[in-house]
Amino acid sequence: MQELIDYERLGKKYDAGRIGGYLSYPVINFWRESISDGEVLSLCQTAGASDPDGAYLYFHFPYCRAICTYCACYATAAARPDVKNEDYTSTLLHEIERKLEPFSGRRLRAGQLHWGGGTPSLLTAGQIRKVCEKIDAYVVWSNDAVRSIEMYPDETSVTDEKLRCLKDNGFTQISFGIESFDPNVLKAINRGQDPAAALRLFEKARKFGFGVHCDLVYGLPFQDLNGFSETIDAVIKLEPDRLATFAFLYTPRTVKHQRAIKKEWVPDSVERIRLYQLLEGKMLSTGYTRVGVDHFVKGTDDPLARAALAGDIVHHFQGYEPASRKSFLGFGSSAISYIDDCYFQNLTNIGDYTRAVLEGRVPTSVRVGHRLSYDDKLRANIILQALMCRLQINKDAVEKSFSIRFDEYFRDEIEQLKDMELEGLVQGVAGRTINVTAAGRPLLRVICRVFDRYARGLNSSATVKREWELRPS
Repeated sequence: MQELIDYERLGKKYDAGRIGGYLSYPVINFWRESISDGEVLSLCQTAGASDPDGAYLYFHFPYCRAICTYCACYATAAARPDVKNEDYTSTLLHEIERKLEPFSGRRLRAGQLHWGGGTPSLLTAGQIRKVCEKIDAYVVWSNDAVRSIEMYPDETSVTDEKLRCLKDNGFTQISFGIESFDPNVLKAINRGQDPAAALRLFEKARKFGFGVHCDLVYGLPFQDLNGFSETIDAVIKLEPDRLATFAFLYTPRTVKHQRAIKKEWVPDSVERIRLYQLLEGKMLSTGYTRVGVDHFVKGTDDPLARAALAGDIVHHFQGYEPASRKSFLGFGSSAISYIDDCYFQNLTNIGDYTRAVLEGRVPTSVRVGHRLSYDDKLRANIILQALMCRLQINKDAVEKSFSIRFDEYFRDEIEQLKDMELEGLVQGVAGRTINVTAAGRPLLRVICRVFDRYARGLNSSATVKREWELRPS
């Protein structure tokens, strides 16, 4: 069936090129609520209380030496990032105190820490220690806690001193942003690295005892099957413990620096699908376990691989994780938090963020928050867990968890899925388990959109009456 799929036609039919990734539901574009300082602090006090594996802590460090033109992250170029980070980390310490001080002697229980950006590896060893000491003053870590950091594969910034400092402060995993090794692609996205330097860094990180991960992006400008095949082969030689891959979403209207990339340079939706299929085939044939749709783990012994094989992984802002958590606390400019079914985001502008913190306020953006309704939670379960993690919807499990009659509640969605079944993207729509086919995996986000009321222009609150009507007696 997969070889017979006309992806060019389907890509146009379902408008596949304009669908981003689902890191939350609803996606941040549809968050419209204001969350007050008092509400944020109250939520922070409850964080981790109902998480057996502890809360997830994310810290955002926005500074880079240069901006990669493909990147949609909140990042800022700085000629002297060490100087900029000195002021930034000082502000960050105040935010930690503001959010975690209300615990009044009870330290927050946490199970995972991740530093992203930007380029957090540009922090000095002293800055790393200072932030870690402040975090540890407020946090008690679970026995199997994971601490990870993103690093640009640059030998001038990833030094022995820095690696030793990270190890001494409890970090266990490093994720190197490879993205591509194709020189034409790297030039187009204002980025540079080479496989030889990456290999040396991977070896060095392993000598310090870190688990080593890396990222790749498919669908980048000038990326073709030959060049991408060479990049994948080079990554396989690096033997990363985990490989996270992402589809490039070209949105120059909202991401201004993407305007440096001409539209004709970017592979179309069909070419991007072929790149994904090449990646999937190579990784699976090399002994990697697929996690979700486009992440891969070496072997089957990694906790993430075991969770994926057991159907227990979860999907959120930082990708896939083997532990389900109800508390996700973000610190730093633009950082997102999710606590007790409530999303909120910090101010994205560094100056605004700094002023808010130094004035003693919680640096939350106005009207960039969202409280999940019953319908939101139901659809989030289907999109983020059933589809993005297991590539399967078990109607019985959904009905048991949410007290609905699936085929009635989702009668409109079922009709759309029937059409997708005729196209070979899903199967079992009339039965009790709907499965995404191998041919449907490259269009998984199209399938997810079927259940996304916001993307379809429908107000989620419109289903409130209907959801109660359809509860079984």
